[in-house]
Amino acid sequence: MADYEDFSKLKGTFADHMKLFDNMSVKEVVEAQAEARANADRLKAEAVAAKAYYDFISIFVLPSKMEDAGLENARFEGIGRVSLRGDMQCSTKKGQGPVLLQWLEEHDHEDLIKPGVNPSTLKAFIKEQLEAGKEIPDELLNLYPYTRAVITKN
Repeated sequence: MADYEDFSKLKGTFADHMKLFDNMSVKEVVEAQAEARANADRLKAEAVAAKAYYDFISIFVLPSKMEDAGLENARFEGIGRVSLRGDMQCSTKKGQGPVLLQWLEEHDHEDLIKPGVNPSTLKAFIKEQLEAGKEIPDELLNLYPYTRAVITKN
């Protein structure tokens, strides 16, 4: 059985939710579970699509519009402040994982190595190194820098 903390996002108490099923047959509860699963799957797919649309706007549309308008940042009433921030995708090139691990060790960054290098940790490290003007093994990495528009609420 799942931990009770998994149910913390439900509105109402655990007991209230249990009461909803008191007068249901096993088949009706199975139908309710199937409907809940279908709703969860649909919402997950909608969230993935919404995130992709958000990324499309923040990486391609808004930076271009702001650049055309000569803006690096702006404030909009009721929304917040929008600014442009450098970002990148970063991954190890195919077959270069062991060589990258060796490079990290040779350059005193073995603290990044767990059973492997976490992609988010690697990205943050590479961004930090580039911003500091330090050498990176770009022959071992796929680097795709881009500019992202970020909205900060007031």
